[in-house]
Amino acid sequence: MQIPDVAGYTLDDALELLKANGVKTVSVCMTAPPAKRGGGYDGNSRVIRQTRPGEGNLVLLVCNIDDYVSCKKDLY
Repeated sequence: MQIPDVAGYTLDDALELLKANGVKTVSVCMTAPPAKRGGGYDGNSRVIRQTRPGEGNLVLLVCNIDDYVSCKKDLY
């Protein structure tokens, strides 16, 4: 079975794509800074890594982007 790379997708989009490609078992783990660990995850969380620990298993590591930090556009 070919498993698509869903890094960067929202969790909802990733799960939809994986289901369409025949993936049946997906576990979701969350990472966050210590001050934000109690927030949990939702469909808008972003997939930052996927691993396949065994045949038929897929683990998605997600994080939340609750506010966008403005980036410096002019670096030099």
